[in-house]
Amino acid sequence: MASGKSSGRRRSTVFAVLALAMAGVGTLPETAHATVRGRINYGDGLALPPQAVIDIELADISLTDAPGLVLARMRLSAEEDGPIPFEFSVPSARIDQKRTYALSARISYGGKTLYVNTTQHRVLTQGAPLKVDLRVERVAA
Repeated sequence: MASGKSSGRRRSTVFAVLALAMAGVGTLPETAHATVRGRINYGDGLALPPQAVIDIELADISLTDAPGLVLARMRLSAEEDGPIPFEFSVPSARIDQKRTYALSARISYGGKTLYVNTTQHRVLTQGAPLKVDLRVERVAA
């Protein structure tokens, strides 16, 4: 997954890595981190505009009658086509094993959303994976 170009691209394109917005009880020591990684796939064959941005959020979606509480955010620039790699490192103390977490992704350009995920991608707890491929679908014009 990591070529020299991809690794350098990730380092240079992360605008905001983590915005911790919740407190929880983890099962690992305070210094430990959970790392969630994956790729954004938009596979409709079209190239993204060079100024497009990819926003990824990790949220606690445990409450069914409320919007998810964002645990972490990341913004990447779309510098190349194909699956777009991402990686979050979250302090384990912020993760409650009894709660449910999910990733969401959005690709936008000029303030307009081009792609968004339409299925839920659970991660971190309750048997959910730490590695995920997020499929985003084109938004109707």
